[in-house]
Amino acid sequence: MNTSKAFLRKIGYRLAEYLSQPRAGTAPLATSRPEQLAAALQPGDVLLVDGSSRVSGVIKYLTQSSWSHAALFVGAGYGSEDQNADEKVLLEVDILEGVRLVRIPVKVGQ
Repeated sequence: MNTSKAFLRKIGYRLAEYLSQPRAGTAPLATSRPEQLAAALQPGDVLLVDGSSRVSGVIKYLTQSSWSHAALFVGAGYGSEDQNADEKVLLEVDILEGVRLVRIPVKVGQ
């Protein structure tokens, strides 16, 4: 990779790091318990999210929407080998990590 591309990549990464930080004065707010959400989801459901990061604020401002992010429910038992087959998993995109699978945090026995 030439020097100018490496420089631009580094600047892009630093900008992404800055934009992914939480906005001042925001706190996560769930509208339902994770257990209730996990029980209601069907594979293919799309979840709309009101993010609290700086980039979320920009997205909501530019789109004039209450939502800044979306995730796709893929089902249970996807992802790494250490996951329980019953764990519910979402597919989402993160500004730093790219496309990833994340589990819905549900308490054991729920």
